[in-house]
Amino acid sequence: MIPPFFLGTTLLFWGWQSDLLPFAGVQAIVLEAARWFHWRWDLSDKELNRFADICAVLFAGAAFYLFNQYGREGLFLLLNWLPMLCFPLLFAQVYSTQGTVKLSSLFSSLRNLEDKKTAYQTWFALPPLQRVDLRYPYWMICILSTSATDQNYWFLLGTLLLGTWGLAAIRPRRYSWLMWSSCLLLVGMLGFTGQLGLYRLQSQIEEWVLNWFLAWDSGRDPYQQSTAIGDIGRLKESDSIVLRVKAPYPLLLREASYNTYYNGSWFSKKAELLPLTAEEDDSWIFKKIVPPSPDFIKISGYLRRGHGVLALPNDGYKLGKLVGANLFLSSLGTVKITQGPGLVNYDAYFAATGAPRDKLPTVEDSIIPATEQKHLAQLVDELNLSRTPQQAVQQISEFFHTHFRYSLELAATPQKNITPLQYFLQQTRTGHCEYFATASVLLLRAAGIPARYAAGHAVQEYSYLEDAYIVRKRHAHAWALAYLNGTWQEIDNTPADWSAIETAQASVWQPVHDVYGWITYKFYQWRWSEQEVDNRWLLGLAIVLMIVLLWRLYFKERVKSETQPMVISKDYVRQGEDSPFYQILTRLEHAGYQRHQGETIREWLQRTHLISQDLEQMLQLHQRYRFDCSRLTAQEYTTLSMSVVAWLAKMTDK
Repeated sequence: MIPPFFLGTTLLFWGWQSDLLPFAGVQAIVLEAARWFHWRWDLSDKELNRFADICAVLFAGAAFYLFNQYGREGLFLLLNWLPMLCFPLLFAQVYSTQGTVKLSSLFSSLRNLEDKKTAYQTWFALPPLQRVDLRYPYWMICILSTSATDQNYWFLLGTLLLGTWGLAAIRPRRYSWLMWSSCLLLVGMLGFTGQLGLYRLQSQIEEWVLNWFLAWDSGRDPYQQSTAIGDIGRLKESDSIVLRVKAPYPLLLREASYNTYYNGSWFSKKAELLPLTAEEDDSWIFKKIVPPSPDFIKISGYLRRGHGVLALPNDGYKLGKLVGANLFLSSLGTVKITQGPGLVNYDAYFAATGAPRDKLPTVEDSIIPATEQKHLAQLVDELNLSRTPQQAVQQISEFFHTHFRYSLELAATPQKNITPLQYFLQQTRTGHCEYFATASVLLLRAAGIPARYAAGHAVQEYSYLEDAYIVRKRHAHAWALAYLNGTWQEIDNTPADWSAIETAQASVWQPVHDVYGWITYKFYQWRWSEQEVDNRWLLGLAIVLMIVLLWRLYFKERVKSETQPMVISKDYVRQGEDSPFYQILTRLEHAGYQRHQGETIREWLQRTHLISQDLEQMLQLHQRYRFDCSRLTAQEYTTLSMSVVAWLAKMTDK
């Protein structure tokens, strides 16, 4: 039996540590009051199943609500609320004549086992499903929920004291109090030192990892994105919608810029991310423009786990209506967001001043890889790019628009001594936007113009249904940034028909993607809404359901119990207690064979030289019947019973 006031004290401990003491107090009073109420509801197993279903519905509803409102933190709140969510079933057990619940109440998959006679049950007589007392499991749930809070010494001490209190009531009698207390104290000390050691080990590992990144990264963001030639072409095959933009006309939205090219990939070098500070009106200013421009576009996009890179127009200088996130700005104009919502909505203000958030050119914006210098120098001479910067830019654009075409189907480079970019410029003259953007950047640098590689999306597909531009993954695009007339300007030399080619290769399942994307978008809008959500209807529904439940319980038949408040069901027998083998143990004890404290049955029989082949077989069947969850078949149980009768008869004859 569970000690008096044990569960009530555990609930108060949980409420104290979790700041839910009022709820814990009510639950503790309700549970402990059962000791003074000498009546019980005559609840059937099916009615107990309904209480278990109520707990399941409460758990699912709480999980959905908490995860939508608080994200990953909501899972810890859900764990913290478990004692409240599981309380209805424990309440039904304590105030019912059953006193226990069947395992089928906890697992719906087991509920049909007693109703359906399968072929397996026809051949083998299976025992009925076991009944369990939920009070000790509920104590474990309370301790587990308490562990989800900020753990301290009080938590460790309280857990040890409550564990000692609860386990003392079921202490094995063959062990002395001294041995039992010593083992429990040892376990408590090991738990305390283990938790303290894990905490310090975690802190040390975090410090090692941080130092490792700093040593290799030199202050650069370790999560900086890189772009490789060929990657964007594969991404464009997807029709999934990633952005929604309300703008007056099509435009390019830049997500990241890169200044270093190496072996077919672009990287950001010496582009430190610096934190930004929000203004009083919840706006974020990258650079103050005089006079400020009132023009802005509305952008909505998804963030993976609250982290990502914001898509912004080239001349964007300010963000509005972006609350509850951290922003970082790099010298290359990349804006990184952390701790944001799953769906981020913001206003991007822009002015016709180039790229005000990008810093001045550096040495990296003029470097040409050694593997590309020779053939680019030849191309500079052929195109006669030794002109003014504006003339060079125009000549490069005419070169690409006249002699090149767009395609996603590219063959491998046949020669080993030629780079993919050289093969593109000199032979195939066919490629997708990454080839055009990379070639444009390096040609501009070869002509003496600082240039960078930009990656983002092209905003061009308008949806009349949503009254906004929708941006798909296949709208990912790359272009060049050239430093002209004291500002960074966009140079897009990809053939204009690239969009039509992409659209022609769209999947036939695009309408399905659109419907699914719209449903997902509306769900994210509701989930991450910045407005206060009125959840009073949830409270009202819970109150109505509680009233209905209490009304049904009030008119439920109650059975008076004057001697024992907690009536345990008569069919509640611990597994294996009805084993016939216990008759042999009783006969041996009456014959004077005393069993030592803590001695197993096999050790006892071997010490007294009573073990035999028949007795060994019976002992094995007994232990399976006592401890194995699958129990014995009807034939095996009959064999055990008959063997016990034969052995007892043999002992009587002696």
